[in-house]
Amino acid sequence: MADEPFFPHLGDRGYNARSYHVRLGFRPGRGTIAASTTMEATARGAVSRISLDFAGPRVSAVTVDGEPARFSRGGDKLRVRPAQGIVPGEAFTVAVHYAGTPHKITDPDGSQEGWYRTDDGALAVGEPLGTPAWIPCDNVPADKASFRFDLTVPASLKAVANGRLLRRAKGDGRTTYSWSEPKPMSTYLALANIGRGKLVRSSVAGKPAWTLVDPRLDRRSRDALAALPHFESGWPDDSEARVDNDKA
Repeated sequence: MADEPFFPHLGDRGYNARSYHVRLGFRPGRGTIAASTTMEATARGAVSRISLDFAGPRVSAVTVDGEPARFSRGGDKLRVRPAQGIVPGEAFTVAVHYAGTPHKITDPDGSQEGWYRTDDGALAVGEPLGTPAWIPCDNVPADKASFRFDLTVPASLKAVANGRLLRRAKGDGRTTYSWSEPKPMSTYLALANIGRGKLVRSSVAGKPAWTLVDPRLDRRSRDALAALPHFESGWPDDSEARVDNDKA
């Protein structure tokens, strides 16, 4: 994006992203993901090519409005050519299917963020450039969008992402945690935390908040959590029940 002063090669001025739906399955033994991200967007002008910021694993297929689309990669970009051009003001949907091992991203100043594999799961942090390590997106802070995450992990693990916990669905030894942030946010705020531990509910200004507590820090973290202003409900004996009962 030519007028982005910090990262001039990010983004695509041809469209505005409106929402992202990330469906991601994680296998901790291999450290791999199998994922798809669907972006809903609106064309700002005539669009014949859609550029997404993506430095993640191998892409197997891309569709635009449900139709297969040609694509190419290079320079941390995923370039998509829809079968038909998109006219100004038209809404369109891009779905990207990909799988493999995400990695960290190194910034111009040498710092790193992105996808970190941990000893019991994974952590994904975005600011400022890390989100394209695991989500194809228009990675410009000004292009805000809503997010939905469906994270599927082994039943022994928890998965946390942005927004409100909608539901937790179990089956075949795995659990899908569905999170939703309907208010538009910058892509660099997208996060995921996968690992063992307790998922503890508290409240911030009357809104639900969640803390994923490493089991190794369970006892030592109680006093710290109790001292936080938002930690209103104390330490629940059965945090799992609280997760199951939280419905949007």
